[in-house]
Amino acid sequence: MKRKNSYEIGEAVTYFLKENGLYSQYQLQQVFSQWNEIVGDAIDKATLGLSFQEGRLEIQVGSSVWHQELSYQRNQILTKVNSWLGENLVTEVSIVQHKSSIGR
Repeated sequence: MKRKNSYEIGEAVTYFLKENGLYSQYQLQQVFSQWNEIVGDAIDKATLGLSFQEGRLEIQVGSSVWHQELSYQRNQILTKVNSWLGENLVTEVSIVQHKSSIGR
């Protein structure tokens, strides 16, 4: 029998994270782990790294072709990520060609 104020474990964790100002950080970590689900296989495979700082999501890619392609899709990626999050935590998407692949 459940008590009135009992929580499922997931609800309790969410409550704790929100109360301590950590929920947004947690959600962004979920973006990293669920990247394939959010953007699809092709973009996931082209992505070498992700980082987030102060509203800016940086996507590292390995080729100038992917850099250009994702630059065209920047607004769509922003919309997909924020839609998946359920709030507008990401304000900018930056596409960066990985340093080791420049000049290839």
